[in-house]
Amino acid sequence: MFKVQVVSELIEKSETALRRLPSRASAPWIAEARALMVLAAPLVLTQLAQMAIGTTDLILLGRYSQKALAAVAIGNTVYWFAWLVGGGPASAVSPMIAHILGERAGNKGGVRASLRMGLWAVAIVSLVVMPIMWSARPILLMLHQQPDLAQGAGQFVALVSIGLPFSLSTMVLSGFATALGHPRAGLWVSLATIVFNALAGYTLIFGNFGAPRLGIVGSGMATSASQVFGFVSMVAIIHTTYGAAANAIDIDDGPSHELALNDSTTAWNAAPEEPSSAANACQAAAEATNDDEPGPAYIRPELISGGTS
Repeated sequence: MFKVQVVSELIEKSETALRRLPSRASAPWIAEARALMVLAAPLVLTQLAQMAIGTTDLILLGRYSQKALAAVAIGNTVYWFAWLVGGGPASAVSPMIAHILGERAGNKGGVRASLRMGLWAVAIVSLVVMPIMWSARPILLMLHQQPDLAQGAGQFVALVSIGLPFSLSTMVLSGFATALGHPRAGLWVSLATIVFNALAGYTLIFGNFGAPRLGIVGSGMATSASQVFGFVSMVAIIHTTYGAAANAIDIDDGPSHELALNDSTTAWNAAPEEPSSAANACQAAAEATNDDEPGPAYIRPELISGGTS
């Protein structure tokens, strides 16, 4: 709670200072800088909060044993490789949505499509990198790591692989909310995840509150659980707090079959324009045989049904 209060005070102070900046017509960059900082401050604090989640794990494992700390530190090299690979498509969602809204502000269908494709990309990438994480132990042994450390690292990485899709999906949703002008969503979720991860790690690593003493395994379970918690929290915040984001998700984005026609195209023209050139002999002969009577009431079926009657 103390960390949340401190971060909230920092945001309020930064926004208050930015609002006090003079707004002059001769210096439009001041207004732009103010708007940029209001969006950037929560994003910077969100990145720091995400780093604090991993730092919490290291602090708890350092108090548990040096061997466990070393094993998790080695295993994190495999985990972060997988996370960076999956983080590419996830991080692309925010600028894509910003581009769509900048081109046409009311394009909710395009926003929803980008969000949906971002989640699908995360799911596909997770299916590719998760087997790599499950092979952390043989990979580390090939890199000449100590067998006992490779064993502990393999256990840890195999457990945190369960939470990888949720972590990447949270990144997608956070970018979605940021592109819609709500950067604080990811910050509040990250702060809540720090508290959840610390409590879960303290419980499972050391066996507190009646839980078994699991050490490295407990750390992996706590990390995966915190990633699931972060994803569920982000979905709840988007749907309950930010109405614009929820509307963009829930909007029925059916295909449009309407033609873009202007009035001059569809208006009835009672008096057709004069021909711009004289008709040739064949056209003149055909025009002479035409009259105002309608066509025949019966037309042979093979002429209009593809040759079948």
